[in-house]
Amino acid sequence: MRKLIFFLLVTGIFLLLNASSCNEDDKDKPVSLKVTAKFTVTPESGTTNTQFLFNASSSELIGDYETVDYEWYFGDNQSIIDGNVTAQHSYASPGTYTVRLVIKIYKANQSGSAADESLGSVTVN
Repeated sequence: MRKLIFFLLVTGIFLLLNASSCNEDDKDKPVSLKVTAKFTVTPESGTTNTQFLFNASSSELIGDYETVDYEWYFGDNQSIIDGNVTAQHSYASPGTYTVRLVIKIYKANQSGSAADESLGSVTVN
């Protein structure tokens, strides 16, 4: 019985020391974050009266991030810098516009970040 109690006590101390040392080591490890930006446009073409919906919910955000920034550039000198996962935009003139989405993710203490961008197009008749 004494051997069992001794074994459990030693095992408990080992686990406690090992767990606390993992937490200290984790502070120095770089944060692994990854972004793959993707978006859809609905509809893909329209007129100057069309309100286009841009949706980045199919993007992949990987890692233990706390902050996400969506930047939408609509190709007509208009943009939304502090945007959300979706955005709406209409165009004043006909043409084909290149739309760019930039997604950035961060840890709260800025110990890590990642970014990616995606391009698409909209045709306005």
